[in-house]
Amino acid sequence: MLASAYDYNELVRAATLSSAAYDGCQIQAFDVNITQQVYDVGTDTQGYIGFTQDFANDMDTTPITPVLSGVNFPPGTQVMNGVYLPWSSLSYISLAQNFPEKNITSNALAAFAIGNDVFANFGSSQQGELRRGNNVADGVPNTYPQFTHYGIEFYGNGTLASTVQCEGETDPQCSAGNGLTYITPGHFFSYGIELGTTGCGGGIPSVPTK
Repeated sequence: MLASAYDYNELVRAATLSSAAYDGCQIQAFDVNITQQVYDVGTDTQGYIGFTQDFANDMDTTPITPVLSGVNFPPGTQVMNGVYLPWSSLSYISLAQNFPEKNITSNALAAFAIGNDVFANFGSSQQGELRRGNNVADGVPNTYPQFTHYGIEFYGNGTLASTVQCEGETDPQCSAGNGLTYITPGHFFSYGIELGTTGCGGGIPSVPTK
């Protein structure tokens, strides 16, 4: 089925803020006040608190058992080491577990799976909403088939009319069926936003009320 305007605009907003992480924004990125920049030349990490993009860590797929304060992972949970180390404190699961009275919303763009089936099932059981926004012709979501996605996937070529809400984690009409892996040209676009071209301010799509 087609994505709703609400979900689509949420993903456009996330793509715009993510693109700003590559533009050197220091004080503000659109309507987000930046409390701390993130830049590390060794790992090619660029961003600000609330969003990171980390290419070196993306390659470390060693499975480890996660340990996070306030989180009770089920037995057998494993995640990839490269993502666990820098992102653990801001993860969707960590926030949902530590603030159970809150309805957490998270948007993951052009992302690969990071944990095993146990981890994915645990993530799916949290109170909240995790959207996975993927662009047509992006191979990154299929990069690590030994791991399992969770959340609701939305797939399209940059317009509301082309964006669909996918069925399950391996819908052949979505990224699982595009036959691509690793970084491809489609990885550098999300919902009509080209990576690193937005600047730090200006118009940013508003999210309609559900």
